[in-house]
Amino acid sequence: MKPFWPAALMLICAIACPANAQVRVLIASSTQTPTDIGGQGYAYELTQAIAHRAGYTRDFERMPWARALSIAEAGPDVLLLSVVRTPARESHFQWLIPLLEDDYVLVSQQPIDLETVSQRTIGVLRGSVVIELAKHLGYTHLDIAGDDQQNLQRLRTGRCDVWMVGRVPGLALIRRSGLKAADFYFSPSLQHLDVYLAASLDFDRVEARRWQAAYEAIRIDGTLNAIRRRYQIE
Repeated sequence: MKPFWPAALMLICAIACPANAQVRVLIASSTQTPTDIGGQGYAYELTQAIAHRAGYTRDFERMPWARALSIAEAGPDVLLLSVVRTPARESHFQWLIPLLEDDYVLVSQQPIDLETVSQRTIGVLRGSVVIELAKHLGYTHLDIAGDDQQNLQRLRTGRCDVWMVGRVPGLALIRRSGLKAADFYFSPSLQHLDVYLAASLDFDRVEARRWQAAYEAIRIDGTLNAIRRRYQIE
């Protein structure tokens, strides 16, 4: 019998003990990244797979973004799904597990002239980082919606001219709505984004290693790639 590799042995030891029953996993009701329509989708399924491997058995808690953010920042022992990592948020969380790399883009039904975008009405998601990005780029004509399904609908009906969204969730939402991606125009990347499973600052270090080890385990055994393929994430 071949001996365990050190990395494999570390994974087994990290996951072996029962998960901390006090840990809470929060899902913000406005979460749309990536393909998390109605709180379901890639990030949700990936986090469920990680939680299962870590031995976590409690239900995830769904609540409004502002409340989830407040609870996660205050702690104790809170995980928040899913958070875009930004300089302003850097010191507010432990950045536990990277869930996805993506890019913010502009989506429209006509070819996009980037020089005139600032004069157009742009659909954005309430409470999201995309609003900060839009303002940074000098876009002031913002049409703020409660979810990106509304933004897509407003784009189709002409209420907004352009929709600013992550490329992956934008494509997923178009396809889930029975539409063809080829009927829409996507701009080049406006800004790269990294989406994380974030932890409160007081999150127990041993428990953090358990969740990170669980992520590494599903990466090694192919579960992660299987989930990515299911959601057409390259």
